Amino acid sequence: MFTLYDSTKAKLNIYQVASVTFDLLLLLVLGSYLITLFTFLVITTRGLDDLISLFRRPPSRKVKTA
Repeated sequence: MFTLYDSTKAKLNIYQVASVTFDLLLLLVLGSYLITLFTFLVITTRGLDDLISLFRRPPSRKVKTA
């Protein structure tokens, strides 16, 4: 049920679009591609140790009191 105002004649266009499943699948594929590309580039330029160190917590800096 549609109510149209200010016109004696109106045209309503309804389009069928792709589902949200397609968008989520595309996001998953692109995300996987980017993660793979990032991992490959870091390993080839810096090495595996630097890749692992990116995800480690930095050592805490404790202030020594005198």
